[in-house]
Amino acid sequence: MRALVVDDEPPARELLRELLSEWVEVVGEAGSGETALEQIALLEPDVVFLDIHMPGKDGLALARELSEHDNPPRLVFVTAYDQHAVEAFRLEAVDYLLKPVDPERLRQTLQRLSREENAQELLGRLLRAADRLQGRSLERLALLDERSGVRHVMELSRIGWITSRDEKTYVFAEGRELRCMDTMSGLEGRLGERFLRTHRSFIVNLDRVVEVVPWGNGAYNLRLAGWEGEIPLSRRHAPLFKARVGWL
Repeated sequence: MRALVVDDEPPARELLRELLSEWVEVVGEAGSGETALEQIALLEPDVVFLDIHMPGKDGLALARELSEHDNPPRLVFVTAYDQHAVEAFRLEAVDYLLKPVDPERLRQTLQRLSREENAQELLGRLLRAADRLQGRSLERLALLDERSGVRHVMELSRIGWITSRDEKTYVFAEGRELRCMDTMSGLEGRLGERFLRTHRSFIVNLDRVVEVVPWGNGAYNLRLAGWEGEIPLSRRHAPLFKARVGWL
């Protein structure tokens, strides 16, 4: 499990990192809400341990913004104030820890996070297995163009990649860009096994990948047939990509 620590006080970040390091990989830290958004986009943590009272964008404002994102990380609030607990859980926080953090209480939170992560992974496997048993093989996808209101029926083989930016979802298919109404998670659930999320904001057609370029720190860039740009493959998603393309 990959964690990001967000607190405007360096000693508090250092203490929490020390407590967390026994159980999870702390991939980074941030001292403000604005920096946290940048770190979340770059590092793709599974969970963010988040203070509430910070200058600028506070923890609750950050959580509200993240709730609008597709596939946001899970949140655990860590604060000295107990009056925000109701709002925190309204924002679907996993837990609300009071400072000073009790190590045993933190361990219980991490166990809950681990159980949720395992349950989600198991559910995904069961759904994919059910699809295979039922012989489902989706070859076309009907997408509503948000700009024109026209519904396009596309062959999956023509789709190169899908991305999310500015809270909009874009599908790229052989030179055509379609801004659709679906979310990334919604599309991911409808696509077959030849499509894979390579980054929080990208899904690619594995049959279109022609080159894998090392980017550093376990991450890569993908080059697709028929497109001159590159698609990021994060370190978090690289192992599954390697398994799906037969990377020995």
